[in-house]
Amino acid sequence: MLALNIGFEIAGSVPDVDGCGFLAGSLLALLLLYPLVAAFISARATDVLIRRGVFDEARLLRCGGRIGGWGAGTYFLLGIYGVLATPHSPGVTFAGWALGAFYTCASFAGARAGALWAVLRGVPDGHRTAPESGS
Repeated sequence: MLALNIGFEIAGSVPDVDGCGFLAGSLLALLLLYPLVAAFISARATDVLIRRGVFDEARLLRCGGRIGGWGAGTYFLLGIYGVLATPHSPGVTFAGWALGAFYTCASFAGARAGALWAVLRGVPDGHRTAPESGS
């Protein structure tokens, strides 16, 4: 996420939300790119776990989602902290907080989808778990 932000800044992009330099770039582009990056990272991490013999699909999906959620959450909280710690900062608007929360949720969903993709192509058929019944 930081690399995407730096890339947008190098390209000369100006943040759409005042006081949120950690959201450089078009909000629509970030809505697509953040979950894609989270999905890629989560899929790679899930591949490593599968190669190490972890075949519990529910556990792999939870882990993948947590990678996206905690990673994005950490990025946005550090970005907000950086804005608030700057002297003479105007502060973070409600839109900045809301976008941080929304992008964190989108990254969680993207990371979970990336983990699912890795599970579907990586877990051997003999190790697949059947979904539990709800009764």
